Amino acid sequence: SSTLNYKLNSGDVALFREISSSGIIKNLNYTGISNCNLANENKYCGSLAISNYGTITNCKVFISENERSNAGAMVGGIVACNYGLIEMCTCSSYIQGGKVIGGIAGYNSGSIIDCTFDGAISYNVKYTENDIISGIVGEMTGGKIYNCAFSGNIYINVKDWENREYAPYVNAINKDYLS
Repeated sequence: SSTLNYKLNSGDVALFREISSSGIIKNLNYTGISNCNLANENKYCGSLAISNYGTITNCKVFISENERSNAGAMVGGIVACNYGLIEMCTCSSYIQGGKVIGGIAGYNSGSIIDCTFDGAISYNVKYTENDIISGIVGEMTGGKIYNCAFSGNIYINVKDWENREYAPYVNAINKDYLS
């Protein structure tokens, strides 16, 4: 068990900045305490990496809540941005932030196969009128999701100027990207 407080020079927070196209993370069980609150505003936060261009396989991530965070514009339970392959991974984390949040990846243009998110997502700060909160992937461009499951919870903690709950685009799994 460790504390995920790896604030990179860029202001982003993750265990690794980038997993290269030849990089592989395999059979990792990672348990820690989320410190996405260390991320500078409008920055990225991912448990294992900011960007994945390689392969993450058979990993289990459990990150517990440390304190409520308003930071992290692009937040993912495993990675902030996936351009490679994430397969057979489980994320049972408490993740939080705003703008774009996904249980496995904040952004995906790669492949996510046989993954499960069964934690909690907390939307704490409104960045735009088009914020996206989703159980598996927040935002996708040309990527694929195969055989993934969401059984977690999504909490909306943002109020509008009249103290009404703000409703961003919320979806467990965007059906447009399923195969």
